[in-house]
Amino acid sequence: MGAPASPSPSSSPYRGLIHFKAGFSFLEIANVAEWAVLMDDPSHTSAFNSAIAAQTMARMAQNYQEGDSATLTGAIVIQQALGNRQQPVLHLD
Repeated sequence: MGAPASPSPSSSPYRGLIHFKAGFSFLEIANVAEWAVLMDDPSHTSAFNSAIAAQTMARMAQNYQEGDSATLTGAIVIQQALGNRQQPVLHLD
């Protein structure tokens, strides 16, 4: 029998400011030192995927402008992401 699957992080609402930079979208969340990269991933378990994050940015740009306030629902996971460094990634529902 295989190892049990890791439980997926629970979903929560996150409020902050939307930012667009270098082909990706970010949420600046109060009390979080670094902007969270946004990536569509309802399972909250996928590895960071720059192609999906870029598609997420295109979708976000249809609904938000730079600096808009937003409440987004998902799970923050610290992952190796942009520039191969550990950073918060908000896996959106």
